[in-house]
Amino acid sequence: MAEGSFFSFIPQETSEKEQIDYRKIAVILPAYNEEVSIGSIVLLARKYADRVIVVDDGSTDRTAELAAIAGAEVIVHSPNLGKGMAFRTGFAAAEGADIYSHHGL
Repeated sequence: MAEGSFFSFIPQETSEKEQIDYRKIAVILPAYNEEVSIGSIVLLARKYADRVIVVDDGSTDRTAELAAIAGAEVIVHSPNLGKGMAFRTGFAAAEGADIYSHHGL
């Protein structure tokens, strides 16, 4: 450890009872007319998350279909309810998970 460092990690043995129960990681992707990019974004997110939830917010293209083909859980709003409601729907669906949300689709 470098001199002046404030933190140190000392590994400790733990019994099976004491081991941490990690929650699953969920990614929430609100989407509106994103058929061009949603498939590749879902595939990339699946590398790092246990669950990928796409909330299709009233798209008129194939966003929901392509997200499902790429392996996402898809929730469809019809009609468009806005990004805020898409996030609310996604957070409700991901209950109990550690959540990462993407704001830029």
